[in-house]
Amino acid sequence: MDQAQTDFERYKGAKVTVMGLGTHGGGAGATKFFADLGADVTVTDLRGKRALASTLRDLDGLDVRYVLGRHIKRDFESADLVLVNPAVPDDSPYIRAAQKAGVHTDTALNFFMKNCPCPVIGVTGTNGKSTTTTLLGEMLRCAGIDARVGGNLGGDVLNWLFELKKDDLVVLEMSSFQLKALDDDAPSPKTAVLTNFAPNHLDRHITLDDYYRSKARIFGGAHPAKRLVVNANDPTIAKWVRSFGGDCLLYDAYRDRPTGLTIDKGWVQYDYKGLSGRLFPVSDVTLTGEFNLENAMAAAGAALLEGCSPKAIQTAVQNFRGLPHRLEFVGKWRDVSVYNDSKSTNPTSTLRAIDAVSGPVIVVIGGSDKDLGLEEFAGELCRCAKAVVCYGEGGNRAFRAMAETRGTASQPLLLWKKPFEESVERALSMASPGDTVLLSPAFASFDQFGSFEERGDAFRTTVEAWGRRGERPETR
Repeated sequence: MDQAQTDFERYKGAKVTVMGLGTHGGGAGATKFFADLGADVTVTDLRGKRALASTLRDLDGLDVRYVLGRHIKRDFESADLVLVNPAVPDDSPYIRAAQKAGVHTDTALNFFMKNCPCPVIGVTGTNGKSTTTTLLGEMLRCAGIDARVGGNLGGDVLNWLFELKKDDLVVLEMSSFQLKALDDDAPSPKTAVLTNFAPNHLDRHITLDDYYRSKARIFGGAHPAKRLVVNANDPTIAKWVRSFGGDCLLYDAYRDRPTGLTIDKGWVQYDYKGLSGRLFPVSDVTLTGEFNLENAMAAAGAALLEGCSPKAIQTAVQNFRGLPHRLEFVGKWRDVSVYNDSKSTNPTSTLRAIDAVSGPVIVVIGGSDKDLGLEEFAGELCRCAKAVVCYGEGGNRAFRAMAETRGTASQPLLLWKKPFEESVERALSMASPGDTVLLSPAFASFDQFGSFEERGDAFRTTVEAWGRRGERPETR
């Protein structure tokens, strides 16, 4: 990494403004990176010290200037570099002020991809990308491959640049916001994994076409990917990858195909470029929901391309227990099963979650609105849920959509305008033995919480407190 470190020397003494500290580690990682290079770093975030307390603790001891609870225009106009959190809107007046002043603006992912010396596997999709990314990392580990795993999952990816060598390997979860901000001349990952495409984030992308184009950037640009691992059962993905000129490994959990990863007699098997065999029985995937079988197949496809043995892939699948807040089993109280699916921030993910759990379902939905169409979602909720408890801005709009489309459906609907915790308790109190209470919000968390993790933690705390007033929970 000597050449890159030499290139980084130009940041010594440079004025770097980090816009958006965040709570997932990206802003903190960028702050540490440029501070370690000797830059004059200013961190600015619209949130205050209290909301950012845990992240600020991670930065104790660094010689950094903080501007919290506001932005100051001159911090952008007088900088040599403004590093922008991908959650910051494109039309931010502060970014425009920096660009008008001739200041270079960048993102952590764009900077990383331009300076990373080793191959990158990128994973994107509307749903399943975190699970797929993490499971792929476990498959590589079981095969003896020491890969760095991070990206949209969190972590200090920029600081990896101090240690990475050309023979290393990186696995990154990539969001649509991160991909949209990639320069055309930034290299795409060597291998790109696409899990599924569904409407999402229309509050930022404006049009569905723009959202899908941002996702497709994972394999495009001036330096495109060499290999794709693609969900063949997703017609939208099939449309966007049609012009791809590299190798394409398809996986399909539902139909027989002549090549790729398919299901045969209860086993995931592969047939690709003259190699074939079995990988793992479907029963080895212990995570709830058929979509998690798709996630396992996506990870297995990328692992195969990296030379992982079927045994290593199977071992990882057998031992993988999923991620917090992704259809996470919380417990069972009074014969009522409870699941935390706070990561579900779009309607498609929520409907998948409802389909995955057993028994009559009481679902808690709501949060900050992303301007998605809700008519079809409302109709499906009326059809498949025993009850729906709505909260927040998004829940209010969903409630109105359900009221309009409900017709003669008998499912009770409830708009609960009080705090989130009381909405959860209301859902629990409505449940009968054999029911499932599911937090699967379909909306982002940012109306009442700083992240989906914070929302999921609040859900678990509320459920456990409710359970202590009754019976002790059973566990699996």
